Amino acid sequence: MDNWSTSISSADKLSRISLNSTFGGTIRKNNREILFELLEWLSRSLRTFMYCFDQAKALLWHKTKRNKCIVLLSTFHEKPNINEESG
Repeated sequence: MDNWSTSISSADKLSRISLNSTFGGTIRKNNREILFELLEWLSRSLRTFMYCFDQAKALLWHKTKRNKCIVLLSTFHEKPNINEESG
């Protein structure tokens, strides 16, 4: 999905409607559904990641450039499992 139609509420609605479907896409960092405290993460160093998990949703923050941060929303990843071999 594109970042215009991606939202946490639409991911919640989809998970209530169908248990077999997953939701994934980028979300705008100025979205009202993202906690304000998470926006302080923008001051971190480059090429860092932050994961936030809530029930059946996951938010991944990746700071790619000085003033650029990519936020991914996924209902496929429920637990914070990271592959040790690939990082």
